Amino acid sequence: MIMKIANTNKLRMKASGFSLVELVITLALMAAMLAVGVPAFNNVMENNALAGAANRFISSLALARSEAVTRNIEVVMCRLDSSGNACGTSGTWADGWLIWADANKDNNVQATEIVTRDEGLDTVYTLVALNNQFSQTITFSPIGEARGNGGSQQEIFRLCDPDNDNNRTRLIYLSGVGNAWVNRTAGSTGAATDCPT
Repeated sequence: MIMKIANTNKLRMKASGFSLVELVITLALMAAMLAVGVPAFNNVMENNALAGAANRFISSLALARSEAVTRNIEVVMCRLDSSGNACGTSGTWADGWLIWADANKDNNVQATEIVTRDEGLDTVYTLVALNNQFSQTITFSPIGEARGNGGSQQEIFRLCDPDNDNNRTRLIYLSGVGNAWVNRTAGSTGAATDCPT
């Protein structure tokens, strides 16, 4: 019987848990890692959301250009009005856009001409044309050229996040030949690429 008690005591020693000091140190290390990790994770999430918004706009530009070339007619991408069925003159590109093929060449949107509509980005984003060449509409010709207020010219669209953080600003470039791409910019004080404050 004595041997059985000794074996039981050995098992109890092996099954013992953390001491209070070890537990406090572990919790302190976990708190320090969370303090560093959570802001970094939030920054990654905000950057991904902004990149997604930029990619939505780029994809719509590519769709409009592709439809113009495929259909061999002018296709217009315009800012969406409040009804959601026509081009608008107020607001910004972040409020949404409409892509339509001007089949009868009358410069007016008919329901049968609508290719697609995008209800816009989250209200926290701003998306504006910096050169005002494509401030309200972008017309793609049958050969894929982008025309705005002053003919075929380059435009830069500035996409800002809710914090208007210049370090996260995205610049979306649209060339006169209809190619579009996005760049990140560090922003510089006083530059046209700066987000509004």
